[in-house]
Amino acid sequence: WSPPNSFNVFRFLGTTTGSTSVRMLLRSLLLQLHRCGFEHASNAGKHIADVSDNFKDGGPDCADFPDDMNKLVPMLAETLQAAPVNRRLNIVLDSLDQLSDE
Repeated sequence: WSPPNSFNVFRFLGTTTGSTSVRMLLRSLLLQLHRCGFEHASNAGKHIADVSDNFKDGGPDCADFPDDMNKLVPMLAETLQAAPVNRRLNIVLDSLDQLSDE
């Protein structure tokens, strides 16, 4: 069901303690997108290795992304807008009703 050169992200929300938080969901999505070459707009055009100096231990983890929702939401929007046009991105979020505002 997924064409070649597409990137699929699946999240099954509410299955663990950390999977009920909107904040953690956004941070997790940003991390996965970054690791797979979808860069935040400020890093667009740079290879992932060129921006890895921004992260401790040579690679990002969720703690490297902002905790502030007012920063996370625009960062995710900019990352999605900067996505390569030659790659299809499919994001499947199961059980959105399980998310909390925290």
